[in-house]
Amino acid sequence: MKSLNTVNNTVQNIITTIRNHKAKLISYLQDVETAFERTSSAAAAAKQYGGTFRTASVASKIANDAMSNATRAMLDAETSHNTTLIIEAAANIEAQSARDNATAAAVALQAIWKTTVGTARLQANHTDCVYTPADQMLTSQKLNEHKEKLVVTDSKYNDEHKELKELWARSYLKLFLPLDQLHMLLQKLEWDVATTSEMETTAEKAADAAVAAQEDVEKAAELAAESAKNLYGQNDTPIVSQGGI
Repeated sequence: MKSLNTVNNTVQNIITTIRNHKAKLISYLQDVETAFERTSSAAAAAKQYGGTFRTASVASKIANDAMSNATRAMLDAETSHNTTLIIEAAANIEAQSARDNATAAAVALQAIWKTTVGTARLQANHTDCVYTPADQMLTSQKLNEHKEKLVVTDSKYNDEHKELKELWARSYLKLFLPLDQLHMLLQKLEWDVATTSEMETTAEKAADAAVAAQEDVEKAAELAAESAKNLYGQNDTPIVSQGGI
């Protein structure tokens, strides 16, 4: 666990990173859609001009393969996009819950600190057994050490400071349940950001594959048009886009 400010900053950074992944993914999806449209147009053009039987067969196969690859790329990009949207929606809820739990834990710690000091009236050389405002780290280790030291203090002073044990009994759920929830939520948010990163990578690969399919089928269309022109003397050529996106 981290300090309240650090938790808030960590959560905000995660949400921002997820949004950045989504923005890049949308850009890749647009690239895939554009390449898919151009591939479809070029595939139709490649099949329009027969040329020699061999050329027509090759062009047709390239066109079919390109459309298959473009379709697969479109599916991958759309799936990645939809998955990212779902993760982002869940992450926003988890982020707010993480902030709420961190705040609740911080409030509980402050209350414990004030009550502990007021109840035990500890001497200066014993103040290491309590949480102090200067120590803002909400670490599991620090909290466990704090609890153990309070128990030791309680044993040392016997019944004089039995309120310490009662204090922990009253405060346990208010403190440790939010911390447990916070720990779980931060882990989930880390998974969210890692998964959206993977989705972005998948979409990027899909965009590359879609552009490659477009380039392949455009070359096939040009080959078929040239073959048909040479064979039949056709001067018209299919309209295809030039180059990648």
